[in-house]
Amino acid sequence: MEKIRRKEERAAASLPLPARRRIALPSPSAPTQGQGVSLADAFDPGAPPPFGLADIRAAIPKHCWVKDPWRSMSYVLRDVVVVLGLAAAAAPRQLARYCIQLHISYLFIVLSSQVLPMLPNIVNLPMDKFQTALSRILQGSPRNGPSLDPSEILIAIHLIDPDKEGIALKQVIDACAACFEQRTIFTQQVLAKALNQLVEQIPLPLLFMRTVMQAIGDFPALVDFVMEIMSRLVSKFGNILSYGYDS
Repeated sequence: MEKIRRKEERAAASLPLPARRRIALPSPSAPTQGQGVSLADAFDPGAPPPFGLADIRAAIPKHCWVKDPWRSMSYVLRDVVVVLGLAAAAAPRQLARYCIQLHISYLFIVLSSQVLPMLPNIVNLPMDKFQTALSRILQGSPRNGPSLDPSEILIAIHLIDPDKEGIALKQVIDACAACFEQRTIFTQQVLAKALNQLVEQIPLPLLFMRTVMQAIGDFPALVDFVMEIMSRLVSKFGNILSYGYDS
């Protein structure tokens, strides 16, 4: 009983003075309707409240009723700028990744000039999707043939800059390993052709020596060829060093 009365007193104290005057709290010693009737039993939830809309408006601070369109529009503009900024930051890479996954089934009709810019995003896919995309590229279309030949794919994978493209180095290593697993496609001749072109790149691709060692392990007959390109590599860097020393 005492708790109910305190609660009603706190509710009445929070109202403006005009509304407070209209509220008459019964005395705890005097029952509302008769002996044994509590305040909770006497409360009628269907009765109108003891205050009106004017009392509610009077309780709200005056400055809250001041209209300021410029401030309101500034809040809207701020929210729009934040949303657009977040969308611009997230969209390019997520959109490219989504488009790659969505159009894997159409890669066999894409030209080589279109595949090469997409290759970093293809390499960044999960391994199962990368293998599907790789088979599509190598399959090509009956009319135009493969979009890229195996040596071009291997070279393009080695030329990916992980830091520039925002790709983990492990993704590139796994992509090379997936190529080596398909020995019927990435044959000894294909590897020799790819290594012959990679050795001419300046700077030398990051995974070049790893690929050389893996190629020898899978195709021991490439040892003589690897020794030849390594001698060319030493000669090339010797000429570069001597040119820098002379200048």
